[in-house]
Amino acid sequence: MGAFRRFAEATGTVTKAEREGGGQVFEAGWTKKPGWTWRSANRAAQRLLANGPDESVSAQLAEAAFTQWQAGQSAVLLALDDRRWSVRMLPAPIDGYLLVWVASSTLDVAVASALLDCLTDRVSEQVVVTDPRGRIEWINREFERGTGYTLAECVGRTPGELLQGPLTDPGAVAYMGERLRSGQGFHGVEVLNYARTGRPMWLRIAVEPVFGDDGRVQHYVGVQLDITRQRTTRSEVETLAEQFGMVKESGRLGVWSRDIGSGVGTWDDQVHRFFGYGQAEPTPDFSEVSQRIHPDDRERTVAAWQNSVESGDRGEVRFRVQAPDGSTRMLYSIWRVERDAAHRARRAFGAMIDDTASSVFTRDLGELSSRLELAADLAGMGTWRYDLASGLIYWDERIFKIFGLPAHSNGMPPELVYSYAHPDDVGGALAANATALEGNAPVDTQTRFRRVDGREILVMTRRVAQRDARGKVVGIF
Repeated sequence: MGAFRRFAEATGTVTKAEREGGGQVFEAGWTKKPGWTWRSANRAAQRLLANGPDESVSAQLAEAAFTQWQAGQSAVLLALDDRRWSVRMLPAPIDGYLLVWVASSTLDVAVASALLDCLTDRVSEQVVVTDPRGRIEWINREFERGTGYTLAECVGRTPGELLQGPLTDPGAVAYMGERLRSGQGFHGVEVLNYARTGRPMWLRIAVEPVFGDDGRVQHYVGVQLDITRQRTTRSEVETLAEQFGMVKESGRLGVWSRDIGSGVGTWDDQVHRFFGYGQAEPTPDFSEVSQRIHPDDRERTVAAWQNSVESGDRGEVRFRVQAPDGSTRMLYSIWRVERDAAHRARRAFGAMIDDTASSVFTRDLGELSSRLELAADLAGMGTWRYDLASGLIYWDERIFKIFGLPAHSNGMPPELVYSYAHPDDVGGALAANATALEGNAPVDTQTRFRRVDGREILVMTRRVAQRDARGKVVGIF
């Protein structure tokens, strides 16, 4: 860059990027950046070129740092441009980066800051430099963006003072402090810290000491990477894996896959058990598996599989399996079909759930409900509900049948209901309702009613207060 600047000044050359107000930069493809030229590619570089060492010196410093690092050295002393330069190299915690610390007896603070900016302007990690006591001397722009603190706010304070919070791990803090007090660095410490706004952020931190010629620590250079997204994703994956493992351990979930072209399948132990195969037996092909599907479900299940393979869509089906021992299981299978670059079905993988227990429960519940309905009809029993909010009474079909009335779903005012009751019994029924609303115990009464055909009947009624989830009385049942 320095040689080209001297050439441009001597010849009056103006580049195309300068004429057009910006040049092309390769960032996952060529991109035009307004104002981006060889003169203005980096603000920190401009400051360095204007105020710092000659460009040739900068190049020699960088080349010396890289060469010595490849040779296994971590420091080098150079005499360039009538100055004595101390160049130290530190491994960054991010692969592909080398931190370079440059110091000179005649280098002022502004130039040193420009040098650091040049070194860290393009990295996505937060870089901080402290004195031997851990007080901040310098931070890069990514540190400002990530934490919300400016350089002026940070200078003289420690990173822990700024960033640590209520959920920061004290064990990690103690470990980092112990290493630094002994003049040692550390790598890969993950700790929960906080931005200026209070936003929690997970950081992976590495710190290295910078020693002077006397062997004492002059500075600490820290690099921290925000891994909040990775930690969150990892936590979610671990939770899902734990839940998945718990479900699998219950014996109700199995996973499977099948190559579409060859028909070769892979089952886990649970799917083998679902179909009545031993765990050591090879996974059967699809035609053999289909023979164990209940005859009434086989055609529908095979069609669901074939339609999914042809369309490439997600598939699901519920079916019964008959094992060799005569037992029957209700299974629910769901899968997805992968396709190759030519859009041909390549492989299917999915999960299978043993739904037998819930299926039996649903069946038994239906049978029980039917039996209760029959028993209620035979005993002349019915249910009613008084809704406190609307002030209406609702009957089921059996109560309408008891009174000889056509059934409907509309609520009725209490005055209409008790117009069928014997006048001498109305007071007792209303008092029982009031008692039920005030307590939790059921209240029983016997009330005489007159059917629409004129026949008098004696009805025994049991009522109890109905409450919502918060315990508030909402009616009588």
